[in-house]
Amino acid sequence: MGKSGSTLESLLTRLWEELFGFSPIGLRDDFFELGGNSLHAASLVAKIRALMGRDVSIATFLHASTIEQLAETMRTGEPDPAGLVVLREGKRERPLFIIHSFACTLLELWALARAMKCERAIYGIEARGLREGEVPHCSLENMAADYI
Repeated sequence: MGKSGSTLESLLTRLWEELFGFSPIGLRDDFFELGGNSLHAASLVAKIRALMGRDVSIATFLHASTIEQLAETMRTGEPDPAGLVVLREGKRERPLFIIHSFACTLLELWALARAMKCERAIYGIEARGLREGEVPHCSLENMAADYI
């Protein structure tokens, strides 16, 4: 791993340790198993933006839930899920779609998707306006039409 890689991991480790209030946190410790939630993710996203000028979506934590994975995602560039996030892989012939909560994120639905006892793929629809440059929906009707 090059110097820039170790520096990124070091910065992320420091942010996680400050956020959770304990150390050490390993590169492969899982954000959710440490007690992370949508508020923690939002706090980290804001700190990463302030310190590095980089935007990371809150939904990124669903697929990059360790420091190692998050650093790699930040290095390679995060794919834009366009509001649709895979919460759980599974059979795709009859997938289940879950719409974001009042908080507009999917993190609180991730635990639900993992706990469900079905073989279906589960997708979450994230609210517009969470990323810089996105315009949030102005009405429930616009939101529904967009999601359909």
